[in-house]
This record gives sequence, structure tokens and C-alpha cells, in this order.
Amino acid sequence: MNRVIIGILCVIVLTQSLIDLELDVQLGGWYANAPIVDIAGLLLCVVVCIDLYRSHKAQVHYPQSPPLPGRNGYLMFLAVCLISLTTSFVPGESLHFIARKPVFLFVAYGWALPLIVSRLPGSALVTKPLMVWMGATSSLSILTSASRWMAGGGLWFASISGITPNHKSLAVSIAGALPLILVLLTKEYRKAHPSRFKWGVLVTSLALLAIVLSFSKTAWITTAVAIGLFVPRKRPWSLRPMWLATGLVMAMALAYYAPLLSGSRTMLDAARSRHSLNRRAEMMVREHPLVGYGAGTNTVYEMVTFPHYRVNGIDAHGVVQKVVSETGIVGLVGFGWFSMATGAALRRRWTSRLEPNATPGWFDLPAPHDLTSAATATWITLHVNLLLSTETFSPTHWVPLGICWGLAHRPSNELSGDRTS
Repeated sequence: MNRVIIGILCVIVLTQSLIDLELDVQLGGWYANAPIVDIAGLLLCVVVCIDLYRSHKAQVHYPQSPPLPGRNGYLMFLAVCLISLTTSFVPGESLHFIARKPVFLFVAYGWALPLIVSRLPGSALVTKPLMVWMGATSSLSILTSASRWMAGGGLWFASISGITPNHKSLAVSIAGALPLILVLLTKEYRKAHPSRFKWGVLVTSLALLAIVLSFSKTAWITTAVAIGLFVPRKRPWSLRPMWLATGLVMAMALAYYAPLLSGSRTMLDAARSRHSLNRRAEMMVREHPLVGYGAGTNTVYEMVTFPHYRVNGIDAHGVVQKVVSETGIVGLVGFGWFSMATGAALRRRWTSRLEPNATPGWFDLPAPHDLTSAATATWITLHVNLLLSTETFSPTHWVPLGICWGLAHRPSNELSGDRTS
């Protein structure tokens, strides 16, 4: 059973960003499809439940990590999702979205995945697949970006058949999970595992090159925050509230208005698209401010009632726009409650591992030195990523989040002490 679980875990990690790598089933007039990562996530839930049942029957203790915090907030969000069925003009599609995205992602990657990660015999069983995933995904992104540059369209995106409709999404997913790899470059890890350190350098170099060549401003901003959590080591500047707030505001302004500085028509096209998507979200909120226009209706609303821009079927670029337009202010409060509670709990797990006399303030944290601190840093980058991306209900956000929660609840995450890390 353990080998099966570890095999499924590897499939989840390695396919998390391959959103078009899916299995299609046609049964008469009924058609179903799902990405390989989510099929593996479903199998993980089934296997974990079987393992839990067998352990209970045999009266064997099954170590469990605490469930993700802020559950009441997430339940509040799910309740609003159901209420929003009354305002949705496509209630059947909204109900499918609720079951397929918020519910499934939470169960598969918010419960089953961290449960498995927290009880692995060695953290290398998750860090090694993460390195392979990041190296392979970065290499694919580099090759695609290079081909676009050679064809004269480097600023634009390219679809990769069977992988993703937008190759920039690969760089965005890499950037969100970057701290889980950057921690492998610390002197603590180099001292404990000098041979693996070299692989960490190679993978990090590939990731940074892929992010630069992708010309994804979302990936650039996320990467800047991720690196700022590690440099300088003694007092990361990204955790100083004034610098963080000022930097994020300037970075987002640049992301939206860079076309005015560069004169690029491609970047202007992207900026116009984002403004159009924000305008759509605003209209949806105005119509149903409390519980939103209906869960999962962003793209449908655009295609049916908002043909003001050439793009159809594009989801909201930003977690705030996505959640508030579909589930209203109440849904946004619930989702925000869940997210902030998760971040606060990860930080408490980190500081609980420090020496008794090392109790830093909220914005005066020591440099990351183990996988628990890397998990906290990853939470920050993932949620910065959400402010400008479409990853809110995607495995590329939830898989790293579940891994972080599992790593934070391992008995030992010291890089110099966990010989299997």
C-alpha cells in the first residue's frame, strides 16, 4: 500500500502543471474528461480512505496531520457557493464547478495530500519529485519560449499540445513553488547533502531562466517575492511591511501599465485583456454584491453577456476578482478567512521549531533554514501569485499548498537532521 501511495504522490507532483494532459472518456452521449493530476488526486483519496479503514480495523495508530485551518471560513465559502446557485443563470454548470473545483481540490490536496506528506518516512520522497518536476517543467518552458523568440513572437504565448494552452502558465506554476527549491540552496542543506546541492543549483538555474524567458510579469513578481524571502539571510526584506506593500503596488502597476513604457503591442493586448476581465468582474459584483453571480460563471458571463473584447472563455486574472464576482462579498470573506488562517498556522509551526529565546515579531523573521520555513515562504509566494493569476482553483496552487501543510507537520524537517530530506 505504501508503494502505491508514494507512486500516486509522484504522479501528482510531476503532472500538477500539465493542465491539458488529461484522460477523455466517451460513453454514448456522455462525455467526461479530467487532467491526469486530478485523476491521481481522486485515487489518492480512495487509497487513503482504504488505508484509514484497514488501520482502524486492525486497531493500528494512523498518524494524521491536523486538517487545514480556517475550515469554518472555507465551509462559509462553500455555503455561499451553494447559495449562489439561486443567482446563477447556469445553475447546472455552477453545481458542477462547485463539486469539481472547491470541494474536490480541498479534499484531494487539502486533506489527503498533506496527510500522506506528513507521514512519509523521508522528506526526500517529496523533495526529489519536486526537483524533477521543476527541472522538467522549466526545460519545457525554456524550449517553448526560445522557439517563440526565434519566430519573432517572444512576448506572446504559445500553446503546447497535450500540456497547456498557454506556455506562460508553466513559469507561473514554477514561481509559486520556488521557495521549496530555494531552501535546498541554503548552507544547511549544502552541509548535509553536498551532492544533492549541485542538483538544486541546476534546477534553480533552469527555473529562473524559464521565468525570465517566459516574459510573464506574474511569474516575475512572484519570483521577486520568493527570492526576497531568502535574501538577505539575516533579515529578509520582503517581510518588512512597508517594503512589501510598496513593492507589490509598484509591481502590479508595472504589470498593468508596462505597455505604456515599452510601446509593445503584444503587452498592450495583454493589458487590455486584464482591464476587460476586471471590468467584467465589477459588473458581476454590481448585479449581485452579497453572494455573487454564481460559482464558476466568470467565463460563461463573458461569452454570453460581455462581448466587449476579443477574448472569450478567459477566467478572471486574480483571486479577488474571481471569488468576489462569483460568490460576492460574503464568499470573499470566507475564502480570505481560510487563506489567512492557513498562513498564520504555518508560521506558528515554523516559529515553534525555533529556540526558546528566538521569538521574532511578525515582520522580523529569521532566514529560512528548514522545510517548515520553506513551507511558510511558499504560502506567501503562492498567494502573491493568486493576485494576478488564474490559479485560484487549480492543482498548481493547491498541490504546493497541500505539500506545505504536510511538510510543516512532519516530526523533523531540519535539513541537517533529516538524512532522507
